[in-house]
Amino acid sequence: MPAGKFIKNKNIQWNAKWIWEHGIQDRTFSYVCFRKKFDIEKVPPLAVLYITANNNYHAFLNGKRIGTGPAFSQSRFKRFESYNTGALLKEGVNCLSVIVHHYDENDSVNPEYKGLLCQIDIHGKTVCVSDSTWKTFSCRAYHQEPRVKMGYTFWPEFFDARSYPHGWTECDFNDDLWQSAVPVKKAFDEFWQCEQSQARVFPWINLISSELEPLKYTRRIPVEIITEGEVIEKMQPSSHDTAIRMSIEQILPLEKASIQNSKALLNNTAPVVVCGSDLREKTETFDGIRDATLILDFGRIINARLGFRISSQSGAMIDIGYSNRLEGKRIVPYVSCQTPMADQYTASEGEQTWQGFHWRQFRYIQLTFRNSSGGIKIHELWAEQVEYPFILKGGFECNDSLLNCAVNAARFSTELNVVDHTMDNATRERRYHVGDCTAHLWSIWSFFGNCGIVERYLRHAEETRQICGGYERAAGLRGVVIDSDWEFPSVIYEHYMLYGNKELLEEMWPGLELLARFIESCIEKDGTIISVPYLQYYDWADVRRNKHNFLLNAYAAHALQNICMIFRELNIDKSLNRRLEIVEVLRQALREKWYDSSRGVFLDNPYDAGEENHISEHSNSYAIYSGIASHEQIVSICNMYEKHPGIFAEANAGWKCFPLALLKAGRVDLFIRWAYSHFGKWFDSGIDTVAECWSMYGETTPGHWRTRNSRAQAQAAGVVGLPFALLTELCGIQVLEPGCRIMRFAPNPGGLKSFKGILPIKDGACSLTYRRDGKKQHIDIKVPDIVNSIVIDLPSYSSNDLITIHGKKTEHDEMHLMPYGQQVHRLRISGKKSLAIVLTDNK
Repeated sequence: MPAGKFIKNKNIQWNAKWIWEHGIQDRTFSYVCFRKKFDIEKVPPLAVLYITANNNYHAFLNGKRIGTGPAFSQSRFKRFESYNTGALLKEGVNCLSVIVHHYDENDSVNPEYKGLLCQIDIHGKTVCVSDSTWKTFSCRAYHQEPRVKMGYTFWPEFFDARSYPHGWTECDFNDDLWQSAVPVKKAFDEFWQCEQSQARVFPWINLISSELEPLKYTRRIPVEIITEGEVIEKMQPSSHDTAIRMSIEQILPLEKASIQNSKALLNNTAPVVVCGSDLREKTETFDGIRDATLILDFGRIINARLGFRISSQSGAMIDIGYSNRLEGKRIVPYVSCQTPMADQYTASEGEQTWQGFHWRQFRYIQLTFRNSSGGIKIHELWAEQVEYPFILKGGFECNDSLLNCAVNAARFSTELNVVDHTMDNATRERRYHVGDCTAHLWSIWSFFGNCGIVERYLRHAEETRQICGGYERAAGLRGVVIDSDWEFPSVIYEHYMLYGNKELLEEMWPGLELLARFIESCIEKDGTIISVPYLQYYDWADVRRNKHNFLLNAYAAHALQNICMIFRELNIDKSLNRRLEIVEVLRQALREKWYDSSRGVFLDNPYDAGEENHISEHSNSYAIYSGIASHEQIVSICNMYEKHPGIFAEANAGWKCFPLALLKAGRVDLFIRWAYSHFGKWFDSGIDTVAECWSMYGETTPGHWRTRNSRAQAQAAGVVGLPFALLTELCGIQVLEPGCRIMRFAPNPGGLKSFKGILPIKDGACSLTYRRDGKKQHIDIKVPDIVNSIVIDLPSYSSNDLITIHGKKTEHDEMHLMPYGQQVHRLRISGKKSLAIVLTDNK
């Protein structure tokens, strides 16, 4: 477990140099060890290590692991960590050691040039810096050129302990044969005969202190042994086909291999002894080499580094397969050619300890022991779980068990896909897609409020913005994507409404101005958008995004509208009225040109041959959610969905607009029907997360929704629709003034008998508890002190209903009759003179 104490410190004078190993500047995919001895006379209470690297590091001081990093970031805005290492120092000679894994400066996950940068400061004086006095060693224990990669996540680790410099993090290790480090040089371009500009990949243009809270580390052990058996080797074990081999090997009952005392793995109380079949078996009975295998269950899906302490003969191998789910009594590590979920460990002689360099996402592991006829003794086995330190502050529960399961699945999936950054999903795509990761925020707000990862995401996304005003598809992935990223302004404004951070708006507005200009440049003479100069790739949508499509125009209108609202808050009047006119022209065109009055629905591409009759849940729900549809159109869409749901191309569970739209329309009955159709089969099969599914239109081919085994079982972008919709539309907890000074409570129970929602806001949380007893409604509302006015909006209020605030019954103060028959009641509660309460009866 990391022993360094993570701290935040932005004030640093860098004296260190970026360094790398000598003479192999052009090699990609390297694990490089660095170490430096230094003296101190007296151990101080505070000794701060500042460190970053490309791409990932583990840092040690006197043999103790300090920490792991750096926090994932856009290459031009490199994050560094700060640790208080005072407790790990000793008087006299100390040794700072770092192992760095560099992928490839052209890698699609996070393209960066290689290097290490670190220094230790004590009382303002630098006592250790990365420079040419450091010793380096290319760690050949890690296979240097893997032929397989785990999708857009990480590479399998093929580790050979026989080549590992054991003890290299300790002071007394002999590093005389190690080479001296060299300053990192810019790459030389042979064609242009000059040093290349490193603006795209050089990470030290901007060095920024990590905004992260310290990650949470927990050691887990297996809770159950699923299978113990043996497999027959079909070919010589290698590091190039580990996942495939483990997936096709049939697991047989133990016969010639053996596993003794396997239950000890569930508590690490005694060694487990594993042996393969006898290599000297007689020819007449020999039918292949038998290798022992175990499948272990850690109880839930976790993000963790597997580790173990074993005793073994040299050359024994352990194949390690990972999976989030079982297929019968086995797992399939080879999910697809893009997702081979397996590592391999080759043992040295004697007792040894290993833990993976990178964390994996898994619930189940399979260990297959090769070359083990001499026996392998497992002393300990664990998984070091790594989590973002979320604190649960909000949520939703009701009398419907499936909705409760869906909410819990949403929370769990969110937690699994946020570590040092928000990810599309942690199993196969740890990219930082701006559009996909925008979806995380709705779920994070619902459960955890304004934790540090939210504003880190907003700033991180802004750092990916291109000069044209669009965003990179992901941090570290070149190219601009359009449609999904146009939702970004809406989450900035929603965040501002919830938490009132005007400084963040001021930080974001220059980039939003560029985005607004870009959108305007795409608008044709008729006031609509036909095409855009960059990629459209909203792969959640079963909608073609070429020519005159509804969603692209609707995204543009919604983005411009939110930008205008942000600029109004900042009193930026430039072009405001003109842009609001553009928004209204777009919205009016969508209402008139894309609406099929004969069927009462919006069409996706009414002017494109072959697509003119395509109707989707996406376009129709977005029309309701974003305020494009008129009241009559909303009623018509809901009626068509109720009577003829089959005419709509189906949205997946991650499409937040559909549940929001149904609840905004007051159709709780349709919302519950939607929830059962989307989540019912998952939960019936025992899945407790929201699985990834998407449309083949996202692959630019005609298609349909699908979830295949190569997709993730926990997809963060697939959880956003439900919790926020339940809190803001079913519970009706809504912000009327930025920073939550004025709140609205408009419960919409439909057929539900009871529910409770808690929405985290600035300086606390607002909650609404609803219970129906016959014809009587009981509503209890709680708000933090920051709220000074609340509006209670009930569609069917009677004198029998009981409304309490913090458990205290309200009393009528006065009543006003408004036009069209609405009654507005002023309420009061004893002991709360500062809280203004208004009840509106909207029969």
